[in-house]
Amino acid sequence: MVWDDLDEGPSVKKQRYYLDDLKIAIYLQLLAKTDPPVLQRGVTKAVALNFNLPVRVVQQD
Repeated sequence: MVWDDLDEGPSVKKQRYYLDDLKIAIYLQLLAKTDPPVLQRGVTKAVALNFNLPVRVVQQD
């Protein structure tokens, strides 16, 4: 599901890449919980918890 760009020491920040299938699944779940065009409060957090991802990932992808 997730892989890191570099395999170096602990002080180097690694960029994580998420597979398109995961991004599509997140997007579909967000759409299912949306009352167009408004995304209600707490939906992003609920989706992030469902996929065991940080909220920031769900917001960006």
